[in-house]
Amino acid sequence: MNAINYAINNVRHTIPDSVLQLAFSPQAITGFGSRWRGNQDAVSIDAAIRDKVIESRVNVDCNLTGGTMVAIDLARCGWEQFDLATRVFRIPYELTGGRRIVSVRTLNYITYHGMPTHHQGQTNQLLAAANDLYKAIASMPIVSTANCQIIGDNTVLVRDDVTHLSDQLGMTCMVENDHGMANLNPGIYPVYGKLVELAVKAYIYVNTNIAMDQGVLNGGVPLGRIREVVDSYADSNEMYQEYYAQNWAKASFTNDRPRMSQFIASMVGRGK
Repeated sequence: MNAINYAINNVRHTIPDSVLQLAFSPQAITGFGSRWRGNQDAVSIDAAIRDKVIESRVNVDCNLTGGTMVAIDLARCGWEQFDLATRVFRIPYELTGGRRIVSVRTLNYITYHGMPTHHQGQTNQLLAAANDLYKAIASMPIVSTANCQIIGDNTVLVRDDVTHLSDQLGMTCMVENDHGMANLNPGIYPVYGKLVELAVKAYIYVNTNIAMDQGVLNGGVPLGRIREVVDSYADSNEMYQEYYAQNWAKASFTNDRPRMSQFIASMVGRGK
């Protein structure tokens, strides 16, 4: 079970099925006060939750903090030079595992030593993962700059005196989570699941609250207890934002072993 399946399973055990059907089933109530009607697109409730809430909101927010810290060998990247202090690097997606760069920590003027950079087509995934982990937690080169700015999809602007630069360049950056959130460790599934639960409740309230009133007025649809449950979700959006701010950044940080290892090493030293 991956993180998304865990989150959907948690929603199924937390929110009444009748309420989920109100917002996500093919018989969902419309936003225009006519009646309950059948949707022409027969999409399962789980698929609708994933599409309308998880991928459209939760994963977008989770990617804002970045999912994994990686080290990239810029010798394999194209770049343009605009003046003595400006370079633009275009990072191929194969170097980031098909994921977008969220933020750049440093550009290092000396590449990492000890393990070779794995190349596209390398079949040993364990070696590739170990290589990425090593490079991300390796000692920071003495000469580096943090004056980097993302100006497009995997396109980074570096402002620095390029007379210090060499062909041995490495960039440490944060990339977004895997599309299926497969990079999440099971230990933080509950945090991710709670985010999804609150986001689903917020979606239900926003998209069915007015529609239910219109259904009662125009179609005479009896809603009874369902209305009380939906009304209890009125604060879910604020709760989602608060929970995200207080819990997700911490969980994401501890989930990323290279970033966590580098932080601990900076605090206590690496030893010999």
